[in-house]
Amino acid sequence: MPPLCMNSTKLLQHLFLLQPFSQAYWKYLLHPLPVHLNFSLPLPEFFTQWNINYPYFFKKKTIIKRFWNTLPATLCWKIWLARNMSIFESRKPKQGRIMAKASGLTIEAILPKGNNKLDQKILHKIKL
Repeated sequence: MPPLCMNSTKLLQHLFLLQPFSQAYWKYLLHPLPVHLNFSLPLPEFFTQWNINYPYFFKKKTIIKRFWNTLPATLCWKIWLARNMSIFESRKPKQGRIMAKASGLTIEAILPKGNNKLDQKILHKIKL
């Protein structure tokens, strides 16, 4: 795992998209998918590009599409928390654990209480 940058003047784009620590997470997430993203874009444009590059053949609004559209924000949040854990607690974050937490947070965000059981089954089969 690449080390975290400790420079306090990092821009959001660098922190969440370009830093070697962050890049490792994005590569882990995207390596099995036919998606090519421009990580040099500012964060808002990157999120827009992410939503446009939905890799699944069914383009309509499905639970998987909602998962796809929500995942970048939750991954950025988990990258932020991992960075803080490394800096302030001197603990080395584990990539698999961060990805699992981002996935879990994404599922929690898109599934309202009393949701469809089929949606839950589909999402719990997604492996990150």
